[in-house]
Amino acid sequence: MRHFGPTLQGLIHVSSSLIIYIQSNSRATLRGLSKASAFFLEVLSNHPSPHLQLLAEHLIPVLTNHPRLAHYSSERDFAIDSRRWKEKVKALRIELDRVPEDAREDGFENWWDRLSDIVGVLEGRPEVLKGLCTELGTDWKEVCISWGIFVDPRLRRQDLPDVVLQTLDELPPDPTNDEDVVHSLLFLGKPTQVLSQALQLDLWLSAHLADVMEPLELIERDPTE
Repeated sequence: MRHFGPTLQGLIHVSSSLIIYIQSNSRATLRGLSKASAFFLEVLSNHPSPHLQLLAEHLIPVLTNHPRLAHYSSERDFAIDSRRWKEKVKALRIELDRVPEDAREDGFENWWDRLSDIVGVLEGRPEVLKGLCTELGTDWKEVCISWGIFVDPRLRRQDLPDVVLQTLDELPPDPTNDEDVVHSLLFLGKPTQVLSQALQLDLWLSAHLADVMEPLELIERDPTE
């Protein structure tokens, strides 16, 4: 799955619409792109709503200081910082909930609902994450990756198939796309089926995957099937 950063022209175009700001920030947040998220939030400092201005200002450091396990040498230190970070997210939710009902729209749309979804992702709420991915037109892979960032940042490889399985119930792979099916089987930890599906794409792809899987003992060196 390939992602491309916005060009300068793209960023200039984004500045013309609040809805694009929020949607772009949602995408960047889901993918853990804190610098991109901060950019879109900084632009909201010019929004006429003082509530949105203040919330965006407070959201920026929460996003940019999100603890990531890969940046820690000790899982204990990561757990401590994660708890502190979660407290900041809770404070942000409280601040968001205090915005009066009649101040949650700007004449164009309900900005509060959009921002609430972003905070919901930071809270690690699976239903919000899945709903946002569906709304943004992403697929099951986006949900699974975001799950490991926000819902369960200490997700183990052996636990991934369970997450994938429940995600595929709501967002199944594209049956007309062999590559997407191969990806889903890889995520589900079904190496033999991966090879069978990869064979439909390319003989050499299946062969190379088998060469990788054998040393990892994912498949038998002399399969009987």
